[in-house]
Amino acid sequence: MIPGFRFEALPTITDEGWLCQSQLAIPEQGSPSVLCVWLHGETQGATPMYEPECTFPAIVNNFKESGMVDPIGSVAFMIPSLLPSGPAEPDFILAWAVRYKGGRGAWAHTCSEARSFREKFLDVVCQCKLQLRCERVFMMGYSMGGLGALLLTATRPHLVNLCVAAAAFVPGTQTLATDVFGVPAELRYRAWQLCAGWIKHISCTLGHCTQTRLLVVHSPADGVSDFSDMAALVQQVIFQGGRAHVVAVPPGLENTDSNGLSNSGHGYLLCTFRGPSSFTSLVYNSMRDLELHNEVAA
Repeated sequence: MIPGFRFEALPTITDEGWLCQSQLAIPEQGSPSVLCVWLHGETQGATPMYEPECTFPAIVNNFKESGMVDPIGSVAFMIPSLLPSGPAEPDFILAWAVRYKGGRGAWAHTCSEARSFREKFLDVVCQCKLQLRCERVFMMGYSMGGLGALLLTATRPHLVNLCVAAAAFVPGTQTLATDVFGVPAELRYRAWQLCAGWIKHISCTLGHCTQTRLLVVHSPADGVSDFSDMAALVQQVIFQGGRAHVVAVPPGLENTDSNGLSNSGHGYLLCTFRGPSSFTSLVYNSMRDLELHNEVAA
């Protein structure tokens, strides 16, 4: 439970045997002006340090301190509690926007977009927004959740006001070159082609949608997904007329999570979203400038 929130179970999303159970965390006082959709990474759903009772009050406080939400305003959260479960195929995973076979690097030759699931997921987001009469929707995700946030936002950009993708798992040139996941070169190239297509789709869609803003938070030292690819995505969105910004994680903060990837440069969720720290303030101030004041241009 989260102090100050009441919970409401949302309809189970079913798609080709997959089941996704989510909850809506509604503030007990006030009418929420923001619906925040929170997408965790592949292995973070049951990790104590990412639990909602620790994370969400900090996010709300950071929203208020940055001026994104009025001091007396409220934020509601849509919380998919774990990655969707199902179907019978062994080791397959559905991670918000993509399907792939689990195991080290196996996603490279099994990954595909879960377009039907995305549409059903976004139907629930739209219903929650209408039910709560929220003015804005923030789509926020970390790691595989960051990729989900990007693809979900690109599916219905006019539904989402702000997309925040931190450590987004979109393997590109770095994964292709350094063989991070131990997969054969021909499969790495196939994965690179797939992700390059996603980046092009996301950049074109968000570049032509004046309502949606994109904030990318990424570490140049990230050994799981490539900073240069995410920076290029932001530049492509800006070039096509969209509003986007990239915040680089300062050296020394890339391994501050104790999440099993603490030596990979891919562990900076807590310093990004929870804080408190000067870097956390920078992230939320960048969100504010993009979403409210449109002052950040590059």
